Amino acid sequence: LDVGVEELEELIQGVDLMMDATDNFDTRLLMNDMALKHHIPWIYGGCVGSYGVTYTFLPGQTPCLHCLMGTVPFGGETCDTAGIIPQAVQMVTANQTTEAFKLLGGYPEDLRGKLLSFDLWKNEYVAIAVDRLKKSNCPSCGSQPTYPYLSTSHRQKTDVLCGRDTVQIRPANRIYLNLAEIADRFAALGEGNVEWNSYLVSFSVGEHRLVVFADGRALIHGTKDVAKARSLYHRYLG
Repeated sequence: LDVGVEELEELIQGVDLMMDATDNFDTRLLMNDMALKHHIPWIYGGCVGSYGVTYTFLPGQTPCLHCLMGTVPFGGETCDTAGIIPQAVQMVTANQTTEAFKLLGGYPEDLRGKLLSFDLWKNEYVAIAVDRLKKSNCPSCGSQPTYPYLSTSHRQKTDVLCGRDTVQIRPANRIYLNLAEIADRFAALGEGNVEWNSYLVSFSVGEHRLVVFADGRALIHGTKDVAKARSLYHRYLG
């Protein structure tokens, strides 16, 4: 399922709480701005490998995801490139649903109030107070919010290339990928042929081929379905 602003505007009507079970930060930042616009709390949850993190966002009270980006180590691997152990999923969802019970049951004073980060394999468990990271000038939750991730300029760009059975995906904001690390990550999967040079990485998986460039742009060959192409992009690149 590929969700956008239009779908969320329709789905959010009458909603008391949003729960995150997505697999990419483009969608989460979209959810973040939508929740803030409609003054609806939402509970973030993410995990990969043995690592997990979760936090309850309360519009007008806590910092938002936009505030925390670049400061909190959310991680860049994906389940498909790094794997995941089910216990990490279970711990994240247990914490998310318990926080949801507190909110929906009318016990906001019992919310954890901190960002929970853990690594089961390394026996690490940390609850981080992030209140001070709330930014008064944040474009998503500050004093004059513009909700940037609801605008087209901050959305991932997709184009179906005419006659080539290919979708081009461009991140909303320019990023810089280490192509050698990307190539090693793909090769470690053992799923398909990997080739790379200083300009791009080519990775074949099944009937599709991903060509990834250092600026985050990618060509997804073997499909004209934008939703499928986006799914493959986030599956292997996060």
